[in-house]
Amino acid sequence: SPDGAWVAILGDGVSNRGVSNKLTLVPTGAGTARTIDLPLEIRRLNPLGRERESFHVEFSTDNRRLMIPSDGAESPAARIYVHDLQDGWTKPVTPEGVPGPAAFSPDGRFVAVIEATQLVVYSVDDGTRRELRGGPEPALVARWSSDGRSLLLIERLGTTARVLRRDIETGTREFLREIRVSDPAGVVFLDVWASPDAQAYVYSAGRRTMNLFVVEGLR
Repeated sequence: SPDGAWVAILGDGVSNRGVSNKLTLVPTGAGTARTIDLPLEIRRLNPLGRERESFHVEFSTDNRRLMIPSDGAESPAARIYVHDLQDGWTKPVTPEGVPGPAAFSPDGRFVAVIEATQLVVYSVDDGTRRELRGGPEPALVARWSSDGRSLLLIERLGTTARVLRRDIETGTREFLREIRVSDPAGVVFLDVWASPDAQAYVYSAGRRTMNLFVVEGLR
């Protein structure tokens, strides 16, 4: 959570099922874990890397709402949901077949997602859909900026990733930095997280290597 007080995990906090309809909030300090029953089943993603391009549960800055992706492995179909911790409701925000990756606005009122190739913002409260200016977007949505005025995007090119900022009102794209894997041998995916202010980032790289042997003297 933004205040560092809670960690959201898929499941009941005890078992390690691959698919669950529960979400558990675990305190980082003193306190009691809280398990939330959800009206949907979501799949635990590949522990070696986040399948579906950075699927993650995200808090609003006031800790009231959670954005939850469902990959459609079970019922219902793939889409983005939002859960309100105070009022207890869970609602779908994106249409079926639009599972993200997505970004949650700091106030918890909007979800930004790539729909086909278009960058779209959905309202959590009334479900309205707004296409953003700037034309098609080839990158992936990563984070909503702290000030709510722009979106951070990750454009992946093999073992290299570019971090960009796109202004929500104008659609203008700004290059921020390039991230390169120090040793690209055998890297099959690159997964990047950026802070909302784009001043810090962390990445993980999945590597697949094999040994090649030469056998001589066969008859």
